[in-house]
Amino acid sequence: MEYMRSLAFTSLDKTTQDRHRNIMEAMWAEPLSEKDDRLFADIPLRKMTAAHIEVLRDRKKEAPFAADERLKVLRQVFETKKDNKPITPNIARLVDPFKVHTDGHETAKPEELAKFIEHHGAQSKAALYLAIQMYTGLRVSDLALLGPQHRRRDAFKLRLFKNRNRTPVDIEIAIHPILEGVLAMHKVTALTYLVTEFGKPFSVKVWGIAFRIGGVRQGCRI
Repeated sequence: MEYMRSLAFTSLDKTTQDRHRNIMEAMWAEPLSEKDDRLFADIPLRKMTAAHIEVLRDRKKEAPFAADERLKVLRQVFETKKDNKPITPNIARLVDPFKVHTDGHETAKPEELAKFIEHHGAQSKAALYLAIQMYTGLRVSDLALLGPQHRRRDAFKLRLFKNRNRTPVDIEIAIHPILEGVLAMHKVTALTYLVTEFGKPFSVKVWGIAFRIGGVRQGCRI
């Protein structure tokens, strides 16, 4: 596909490329309808209509965020140019995303945090993970990479993972005294503070899942 050879795709980080590729492959493998068993992969982009885009979006209506991810990828696919000219009009922009109403993640209450720490112990890895997350406010993708090499005296200095290859952002975070105390309890044995039971850095996906499971098991929304 021309899109996957385009600068718009190749300039994405590998994680995003893989996600976009998986979304596209899943869509192209779907039939047009219950009555038409042709696959979307068999329909040239120039022959696709806004109705086709709506079908692909609506098949994820029970998971609106996934539906909107499909639409975002499709818009990028139809935005592809060859010799600086659009391959086809971007009909995906004629289709609106679902309106999703959310209050976001519910903040953990002090008693829930206390329960979590009481169960795992103040010097546990779980408490270390919690302290770093609370006192840096970093995304999971940045938490998984944070390590002693980012420390500059009383602050962390790092380049954020998101958009690092396109519009990089460097930040500095002052180290809170409580976080300082928690860090002092843990011997650093790797390039990241957060490591698996085998002493290896977490992948972004595994780190998020492991931490959420730890909280859920203790009835904590963290």
